[in-house]
Amino acid sequence: LTASSALLFIGYAFIVLAGLANLFILAAILLRAGTDKQNRNRLLKAAGLMLINIPVAFVYCWIVIAALATLRITFINNTGSDITDIHILGWGRLH
Repeated sequence: LTASSALLFIGYAFIVLAGLANLFILAAILLRAGTDKQNRNRLLKAAGLMLINIPVAFVYCWIVIAALATLRITFINNTGSDITDIHILGWGRLH
């Protein structure tokens, strides 16, 4: 929400690392569920809850990527007259 690119990159890196950690933990739970018959139902429920993280992570990544593609420009006009002819040049196509 701050539009700080540094914080957006930190958030993006966090979601990638958290996603990888969740995959490793999910794999460990599923492997354990295959061998631990006594706790299999509890382990499978835990794995199901962890799978809920996947759509949440995708939504978060989509928000972060959209924010990274956004540029905010602030014009300060101290002249007292209207600005009518503004040309903005950048990396994209020129219109």
